[in-house]
Amino acid sequence: MYNLIFSASVILILAILLFAGLKQDKNGEKAIILQRFNNIRGFFALEIIIGHVIRYDKSILYPLGKFMIISVAFFFFVSAFGLSYSFRTKDNYLKGFIKKKCCYLMLLIVVAYCLNVFISLFVPVNTGYYAGIQSIIPLLFSKTNWYLWALLFFYFLFYIIFRFTQKHRWLYFFLIVSVLTALLFKAGWPEGWYASSFAFPFGLFYEEYYEKCNDFLYSKKGYGLTLLLVCLGLSSQLLDTNSLVGMVYLRNIMCIAGLLILIYVLHIFEINNRGMRILTKYSTELYLFQFIYLRISEATPWDYKLRMIFVITLTAVTAFFMYRVINKARACMHT
Repeated sequence: MYNLIFSASVILILAILLFAGLKQDKNGEKAIILQRFNNIRGFFALEIIIGHVIRYDKSILYPLGKFMIISVAFFFFVSAFGLSYSFRTKDNYLKGFIKKKCCYLMLLIVVAYCLNVFISLFVPVNTGYYAGIQSIIPLLFSKTNWYLWALLFFYFLFYIIFRFTQKHRWLYFFLIVSVLTALLFKAGWPEGWYASSFAFPFGLFYEEYYEKCNDFLYSKKGYGLTLLLVCLGLSSQLLDTNSLVGMVYLRNIMCIAGLLILIYVLHIFEINNRGMRILTKYSTELYLFQFIYLRISEATPWDYKLRMIFVITLTAVTAFFMYRVINKARACMHT
């Protein structure tokens, strides 16, 4: 009974975040739609934390663990959408790009890892982040969450392709990513590296062909294609984990289908309330600093309820304090 009440409370909180202050406001302007995507980053960061906690627990929240793949795709899509839009609207956008974007992301990786090591020194469990001074560099690369390394690679690839090509940029990006994801799958890398990666080139494509995409999506063919992609994506759950088609291509299709549905929603509704704004303000830090607490919680005998409260609370506190540290470091980098 307690499990049901707790799970229902979590669902209610997520629903309030989505629907409180929901305003119908049909708008097709690219800048506004991009802003609406950015406005809900905090929700997806929170969903990822919850999904990480309950992904192995058979509760009514279990689907949120599966939905994480689309939440990660959301961040890839929004990053690509924003980068491509900035490239198109700002003069000399690529000037200083490596320092502003890639070095900043590397800073986040180092700061997050250093904090993980610091906490590891004071907890009575093996978090996997520290095994002596000689382990720091190897573990920095092997234990830092895969998403950060993937995003860093995408940033570098974005810079190279947009710097040295003039046409079909999204296509070059997609071809490279589709080949690399297949190779990573064959090499036995974890699912995260390939299951949602197509969302980044999809974000580039959507921004470049924004008007044409929307015209198509709001046609009968567009609705039909969206429905087809949803069905194909869901079919990935019927295939085993040894299937290249299921694990790489169909799961990426599922992510794109989810993003298309979100595109429809955000063209009609504006999701914006105080709770969402606070979460979005700290969304980067919420994502970065959850993992050390997840590992600590997994070493305890607690059930998912206590683990979720523990992880969300300490992640939120850490995010609040580290937000200022990271922004000061970022300001120093830009001077």
